[in-house]
Amino acid sequence: MPEQSGRKTILKTDRAGLVLPVPRFNRGFHARFKPSGRVTGGVGDGFTVCATATIEYAIAELMQASLNTARKAKRTRVLLSDVSEALRSDHELASAFSGFLISAGEHNNGISKAILCNADKKKREYDRLKSIEAKANVEAGKSAFA
Repeated sequence: MPEQSGRKTILKTDRAGLVLPVPRFNRGFHARFKPSGRVTGGVGDGFTVCATATIEYAIAELMQASLNTARKAKRTRVLLSDVSEALRSDHELASAFSGFLISAGEHNNGISKAILCNADKKKREYDRLKSIEAKANVEAGKSAFA
């Protein structure tokens, strides 16, 4: 049996003083940024710790703003609409999350017009075909309600 030393293993997460797991982010970064024929070796450990700390800070800021929004509404539970309102009301968060779309059951202005136009075109085409079919049934003497 190997001899145990008196030292306790300290995780990177504990050493950095973070809550989010640094090794999990490390695995994710290494899986996405594999060196493919490059001279450099992908992602270093310092980058992983720094990126994890940055993500944790952004999440903490977002949750604090969302909690303040929920408190203003005299609620103790943070809803998705509180997160959406916190993102829109805070200038720094709005610029950081400008490309994100949070579906909170409210009208989202960030939906592309092309998607909405395609849906409208499909609905109009469906209605047009249904009306043609109804006219053909009436001309053939069939009841529209049968």
